[in-house]
Amino acid sequence: MLFRSNTKIWQFTSRNGILEVKESESAELKMNINGLSAIIYGGHSIDDFQFKGWAEMNDMQKQKLITLFPNKTPTLYEQF
Repeated sequence: MLFRSNTKIWQFTSRNGILEVKESESAELKMNINGLSAIIYGGHSIDDFQFKGWAEMNDMQKQKLITLFPNKTPTLYEQF
């Protein structure tokens, strides 16, 4: 999956459950830093990204993101 995020373009791939990230020349979708942070943290529904202005994507791209970043409950290590 190729992302354009702020000023650079990044390629995200998964190999044996490990996320690999490297710079790229072209993008499949556009996502701002808010969307990138939200998808990595995992606390937001990808369905809300376009509504919030965090990303521009079609249904096929959305499905790829769900596969790369399945929605999980965040684990907090600090007590509040």
